[in-house]
Formats: sequence, structure tokens, C-alpha cells
Amino acid sequence: MATICLTANNISAQNTEPQELPFSMVEQKPTFQGGDANTFTKWVFSQITYPEIAKKNGVQGRVTLQFTIDTTGAVTNIKVLRGVDSSVDKEAVRVISMSPKWEPGRIKGKPVNVVYTYPVVFSLK
Repeated sequence: MATICLTANNISAQNTEPQELPFSMVEQKPTFQGGDANTFTKWVFSQITYPEIAKKNGVQGRVTLQFTIDTTGAVTNIKVLRGVDSSVDKEAVRVISMSPKWEPGRIKGKPVNVVYTYPVVFSLK
């Protein structure tokens, strides 16, 4: 959202939407349950259920997701950047959307929205 500011001598537009920053650009990266990315990965794989149709059809591969960890620590704006099959893509999105809150990323001590890219690998053994 942009707001218009009127002053005596000029008119200017200011962007009032929170800026989203890539994960690598923040001073303090978001943390998940007091841990690092491995803690999140363990949580994700404890929640994943391999779709039966994907098993039956031998579907395997890496679903690459992008999501935002907002200033409150909530996971929002989940997108499939690179999918494998709709069944496993939906499962990956379902699990990421259930994520408990994170400790948000910070710049100069202030919480910021952080864009995170995350792969979910589906593999049949």
C-alpha cells in the first residue's frame, strides 16, 4: 500500500508495505523452535505423509517452496516454485502451512519479513 504525503511545497508517495528481504540479507535470521534450519527440517519430515497416489505411481522428487516468515513469526505467502506432481506439491504446502510460529528475522533489532526458499524431497525407498 502506498500513501500520499502532502506538504506545503510538494507531493510524494511513500511505500508503507512491509518490505520482504531474502533470508541471506538479514542481520538476525529467523529461527524455528530455538534451533536452526535442521530443526525445521526435522519438524517438516515428522509431519509429511507421502500421498498414496504418489507412492502408487512412483512419484519422487524435490518440491521447491518459497514462503515468508512475517514480523510476527507466522509463515505466509507459500508458493510452489518448482513442483513435481500435484499430489506431493499439495502435501508439501499443507505441511509448511501448519508450521508453528518462528522467531522472526531482525534488522537493527526490528522484526522484518523474510523470504525463505525451502526444498521438500519426496523419495521412495
